[in-house]
Amino acid sequence: MTLTLGQLSLACPDQLWLEFSESQQKTAWPATQDYSYEAALHRAFLNRLTLAVLSPEFSAASETSVQLASSENLWEFVTGFALNLGKSRLVIISSESIDTDEFSVPQEWVDIPALAADYYLAVQVNLEDGWLRVWGFSTHRKLKTEGRYDAGDRTYSLDVEDLFEKLNTLWVSQQLCPAEKAEIKPLPTLSHNQIERFIGDLGKPSLYSPRLKMPFAQWGALLAVEDLREQLYNRRIGKEYALQKVVTLTKSIFSNLWLFLDELVEVHGVNILAARGGSRTEENEGDRPAQARGRMIDLGIQLVGHPVALIVYFSPESNNKWNILLQLRPGGGQTYLPPDVQMIVLDDAGEVFLEARSRQADNWIQLEFSGEPGERFSVKVALGDASLVEDFVI
Repeated sequence: MTLTLGQLSLACPDQLWLEFSESQQKTAWPATQDYSYEAALHRAFLNRLTLAVLSPEFSAASETSVQLASSENLWEFVTGFALNLGKSRLVIISSESIDTDEFSVPQEWVDIPALAADYYLAVQVNLEDGWLRVWGFSTHRKLKTEGRYDAGDRTYSLDVEDLFEKLNTLWVSQQLCPAEKAEIKPLPTLSHNQIERFIGDLGKPSLYSPRLKMPFAQWGALLAVEDLREQLYNRRIGKEYALQKVVTLTKSIFSNLWLFLDELVEVHGVNILAARGGSRTEENEGDRPAQARGRMIDLGIQLVGHPVALIVYFSPESNNKWNILLQLRPGGGQTYLPPDVQMIVLDDAGEVFLEARSRQADNWIQLEFSGEPGERFSVKVALGDASLVEDFVI
């Protein structure tokens, strides 16, 4: 015999029980192309449905506006979503499991400072009968300090008897004690070479989340940055790889990989002595302002111990033309470039336009040309069989 929602709620009166319609279920389904594998697609559906059902109820119960505080691209990797509720942050973990003896939360929501919340809510979803219930909640402090950590699946878990059941307690708590976080260990800062390698490795198609394929500290550092998470998400679902997106020089549209020259010196030990231009501020050459950015090049094992930086200087000329100066310079505190590194400029048709190759004891190599706004070109950096191509539009 199937119990009605009213009968179920009488059995557990302190829990929140809510119905949802078939129409709400249909609306919650994301587009198939938005996720790279079936489990992620279903995970996104379950979270979207939970969000749609709970948001109005939470807003009314707490008399505070509810705002989604996490991106849907997270569901490619892990379940759950975050809500801002007044001064508090909630993370909702929904599941279709009928077993509610234990509440498990993925480590990402606990140990990544940018994702962690003050409170964590356990939600059971019954798709067949059209209802969900919030069956308990915990604070971050309790989950972090008293929860069992499982290194195998990277979760923190609490038994049902260790959870708070009365949701009304949450509304009072989030007003009186909005901040309920334990101390979180800082995550490392990834180098740009690490970022490219990790996104390249983890962005390959698979039938499961890549969250367990690398140490958590590095995975957490990658997932914590919205731009990097978006790049990884785009790679996995087959969109144009964000690291390879076109750089628009005249509008200074660069990805996060492109740094000001003082950052290249400080962070990556790039040797730009006698370089032209080179700081956060524009440098004047006569009456023409010159701008410059650079990025580290990762050619894998080919350049181990000898990193190089691609630097682009651009300044306006007369007759609606721009001067482009490209340089390849040694990084990692090195004085010279590795020999036989090539820098090749390709035109819009992919034909070689200019090229240079480093010799023994070259401090840098460079190429210079002019172009008009809207013209496209690419720069290929190569050593042996390894290469990287950056696309530009003036």
